[in-house]
Parts: sequence; structure tokens; C-alpha cells
Amino acid sequence: MRLPAEHRRGGPLRVAVVGIGSAATRAHLPALRAAEVEGSVSVVGVCDPDRDRRDAVAARHPQSAAFAENDEMLAATTPH
Repeated sequence: MRLPAEHRRGGPLRVAVVGIGSAATRAHLPALRAAEVEGSVSVVGVCDPDRDRRDAVAARHPQSAAFAENDEMLAATTPH
């Protein structure tokens, strides 16, 4: 997944993911990880009220901070 040049702001797009259930863990996060490898995206945070989900995703994505509350994640990660 390449981010078009007109959407880049001098660095990778900072993304925060709200809700890390099965769709996110099977499709969204792997696609975002592939974009991270190429340098166009940085997943800076994930949010889910379920502690087990947060811990599992944090173990697989240590560069992403994990949060239970959306407001806390957005304040701490400043995605754009």
C-alpha cells in the first residue's frame, strides 16, 4: 500500500486504530504493518476496551502504544 505523494507530510502517516477485534487483527493491522515496512505509515496506537486484545496486539506490534480509551490514545499519540 503506497500513500500518494500529495498525502505525505514529510514523514510516514501516523495512524491510530480504534477497535482491534478479528477484522483488525486479520486484515487491517497486517496491511498497515506492510505499509510500515515500506515507510509510508506508522501505527502509533491501538485502542480496545478488552485488555487481552490490547496485550496480544501490543506483543505483536511493540512500536504501537495500547489504550483502553479513545480520548487517551488520541491525546497521547497525535495521529494525523
